[in-house]
Amino acid sequence: MGQCCCAGSRLFVEEKVYDEFVSKCADRAKRRLLGDPFDPATIQGPQVDREQFDKILNYIEKGKEQGAELLAGGGRYGDRGYFVEPTVFAGVKDDMVI
Repeated sequence: MGQCCCAGSRLFVEEKVYDEFVSKCADRAKRRLLGDPFDPATIQGPQVDREQFDKILNYIEKGKEQGAELLAGGGRYGDRGYFVEPTVFAGVKDDMVI
C-alpha cells in the first residue's frame, strides 16, 4: 500500500551545542503524547506487533548494558498494547549495538 517507515535513529551533533541539544531532545521526548493513533492529539502510537516491540526493548537494554546514557524513556508505556516510551540516549559510541 505504499507505506514507508523513516525512523531516524542517530543524530550527530556539533560538540559546542551538544549538551544543550541533548537536554532539549530529552525534554521533548518526555512530553510526547502516546496513545490511540486515530486520536488527532496523539503524537506516537504503538509498535506494529509484539516482535517489533520486543526488538526495540532489546535494543534499549543493549544500549544501557554497553554504557550509553539513558536520558529519557527506555521502557514500556502503559499496560496494554505495544507502546514504547520515546527514548533518548547520549554518549553513544560507533561500536555500540544501538
